Amino acid sequence: MIELILQGRVPSKKNAWKARAGGKHYLPSQIQADIDALVIQAQASKHRLDLKPIQGKKRLRVIAEFFVHDEHIDLDNAFTTLLDVLQKAGVIENDRYVRAFGVEEHVDPQREESVRVNVMPL
Repeated sequence: MIELILQGRVPSKKNAWKARAGGKHYLPSQIQADIDALVIQAQASKHRLDLKPIQGKKRLRVIAEFFVHDEHIDLDNAFTTLLDVLQKAGVIENDRYVRAFGVEEHVDPQREESVRVNVMPL
């Protein structure tokens, strides 16, 4: 099992895309910066703990606990962003192998926003 704790809010990028002239889309710079910060944290934790992606097992379970200041979070889309972060950081090989998942939200205005994520083979 792999357990990571990532500090900061996990943005919902699905609804954040903006259109440019010519039909191209982009993420606002603050959303992209938040995602990049999470990827860097996940990569640093992976290296510090000498974690290897779970390989050979193509069926994964991911459990995520989001610690947020308020209930204004798009939880399912934040989870999708989290899977993208884990894949980009090399924690999981591909998010298509996630076959079971659980997502929980904890609201506490006094606690720093973060997410605790556990990844394990099924």
